[in-house]
Amino acid sequence: MWCAAYASSSILRYRSKSTARARDIMLFAYGNIDGLEQKTLSQNKMIQFANSVSSYPLVNKRTLSLSEVTAEISSNRPIYISGKNLSDSRHAFVIRGYNNYVGFYSL
Repeated sequence: MWCAAYASSSILRYRSKSTARARDIMLFAYGNIDGLEQKTLSQNKMIQFANSVSSYPLVNKRTLSLSEVTAEISSNRPIYISGKNLSDSRHAFVIRGYNNYVGFYSL
């Protein structure tokens, strides 16, 4: 799941002086380039990499309320989201903003 590495590197570059790229995170996780394109990134390896560049993500394994999401975004803290569908396909993405238009929120 390279999307996890892309999402993670995006947050690290946004929140710190890190210049980490998705490839850097994947190399950290696996140590070599052989077959790297077919690999996925675990949450543990992602957090280990973040810690190695002095970033300490908060892990929350529950659904955040809309007010929690908007509070995080308003505090300049992007949110990493990982999800899967019923067939176990997975994807990761980042929430970095929202729009409140007459009581309707879009993320």
